[in-house]
Amino acid sequence: MICEREDIDYIIESPIRKSLESSFIRADNVNSSVPLNTFKKIKRFINSSTLFGDLYKDLYQIKCLVINQRKSYNKKLKILLYEKPSLIVVINDQRDLILLNIAKKIGILSVCMGWSVISSVKHYAIYRSRKYESYRIQSLPNHNKHWKLFIMKLLAPESILSFNKKLILMLNPIEVISYLINGFKFTMPGKRGSIADLVTATSIHEKTLMLKQGVSSSKIHLNGDNCNDALYNIKKKKNKIRKDLSVRLGISVNEITVLVGVPQVAGLNKKALENHKNSMENVLKTLLGFDPRLKIIAKVHPKDNIINHYYIKELSDKIIIVDRYEIIELLSLSNLYIASLSSSIIDSILLDVPVITYNLSSTELYDPSYFALFEAEKCTVQVFDEKTLASKTKDLLFNHDKRERILQMQQKRINSFAINDGKCVDRNMSTIINALKI
Repeated sequence: MICEREDIDYIIESPIRKSLESSFIRADNVNSSVPLNTFKKIKRFINSSTLFGDLYKDLYQIKCLVINQRKSYNKKLKILLYEKPSLIVVINDQRDLILLNIAKKIGILSVCMGWSVISSVKHYAIYRSRKYESYRIQSLPNHNKHWKLFIMKLLAPESILSFNKKLILMLNPIEVISYLINGFKFTMPGKRGSIADLVTATSIHEKTLMLKQGVSSSKIHLNGDNCNDALYNIKKKKNKIRKDLSVRLGISVNEITVLVGVPQVAGLNKKALENHKNSMENVLKTLLGFDPRLKIIAKVHPKDNIINHYYIKELSDKIIIVDRYEIIELLSLSNLYIASLSSSIIDSILLDVPVITYNLSSTELYDPSYFALFEAEKCTVQVFDEKTLASKTKDLLFNHDKRERILQMQQKRINSFAINDGKCVDRNMSTIINALKI
């Protein structure tokens, strides 16, 4: 788990003694004494009714989820009882919620390790309302939605948020009921560290968010993001990386390089996909008219297939589209970084590369109110139309005084969102080692 960001999984499957089975939650179904034919008739009647049909589906989902949670609980419990660890380290306390509940029950200390940038509960609420329609309640005439809202008001009232006259459920009511049936403690997205015994924060901003969300200050260790140590070290090799990459990508010494982060499109519907394409084309076409020495590197998102972005190649031979190189390598080669919403803006500023973030009004990728919630992006030069994008790009590429002034401003502001002293790994390891001594 501690190596999750390096794609390393620690999975142990070992034979367990039968004597341990008595401590597990029962996950099997109780046999029914009702004759099978009678049960089928009742089931058909319920499914034929709109009201009872929806209720039956919800109850069936709850039953399945309760059983699945218990199976997951028992599987993890077997491993922990067999291995007897002194400490559990997780990266995501939402995803590892059941594991943390087990640790609490059998007395194993747990640490939630922070990474990248976390957002507020409100940010997660709006994100969920945009991505999952089932989390958003636009109106209440639908009895099924009304029932879910009533349950959430009763069981988890803090999980109901209001935004733009719409109610947003932060948690799935089916999951909440299942957690309560199984006696599991749960938390909302954006409230990192509330279940674990200790939690590390990657920045002052993240620690402040945790404190506002009710996490005790004694639990929080301000350590920084391990990945930032790589930035600290790569700065020393920046010139060498720049020289090597220039040769590989065919960029001459006299050319001016602009790195553009291509927004992720995986999972988008056809309409959203077309809008992303139009927005990217507008950005790139705006940049192409500046200077014959300009070279643009379009970096595809790690979760995307480069095939979905081949249209970029057709715009100009001044654009190089890549998916192989790490963003920090490409930043070492670049004079300017342009992105929409991305945690990589922190990498850029820490590597002394100024940043422009955009949400063009002609092809908005995000609702303006949603875009405004991203605090780290406010450290950058933000633009909302092609004309401003052009003028700000010219300033940052060709006006030395403005470039230095803006870069210094960005570096000062980013201090709240990142720790870059090369000692983040040391502090995180110290937290783990000291926890083992408790």
